[in-house]
Amino acid sequence: MELKSPKNLEKNFVRDVLLYTLKDKIWSDEMVHYVSFRNGARTKFHSHLGVQVLVGVKGRGQVVFASQKDDGQGKSKEITLERIEEIVPGKAVTIDENTIHCHGSTSSEEFVHIAINIFPPDCIEYTRWFESENSKKPVPKVFDKSGIKNYKITILRNQ
Repeated sequence: MELKSPKNLEKNFVRDVLLYTLKDKIWSDEMVHYVSFRNGARTKFHSHLGVQVLVGVKGRGQVVFASQKDDGQGKSKEITLERIEEIVPGKAVTIDENTIHCHGSTSSEEFVHIAINIFPPDCIEYTRWFESENSKKPVPKVFDKSGIKNYKITILRNQ
C-alpha cells in the first residue's frame, strides 16, 4: 500500500508535515489520518464540527486548547491558550466539537499520531481554520502557567 501526502499543506500547517488519509484504506466511515510532524511542525489553530480523537504513535507531541475573544470591532479576534496536553505513543486525547486547538511536535524529533474525526451525518464543512495562511508562529515547546496566559495569537475574521 502506497501512501501519498496531499499538496498545499502549508495552508493549514506550520513547517514539515506529512498527512495520509486512511479512510479508504481501512474501510471506515470516519475520517482517519496518519500525520507525521517534523522540526516543531504543528497544525494551525482550528476547530471541528465533530469530535476528534488523536492517538500517539511515535515521539512526543502536544494538543494546545484555546479560547477566542472578539476585539469588539468585528475585524479580528484573539486566541488565548487555555491548556496543553501531552501526547505520547499509546495515549489518546479526545477533542470535543467546536473546541479551538492545534496539535503537533514539541521538538525537532518526529511526532506521529492517528487522527480520527467523527463528524455528524451529512456534514459539509468539517474544519474551521482560525489562522491566516501566512502564519508561521510556532507553539512554544514548554509552557508554565504564566506562559499560557501571555501567549496570544491575533487572527483575521473569516479565516
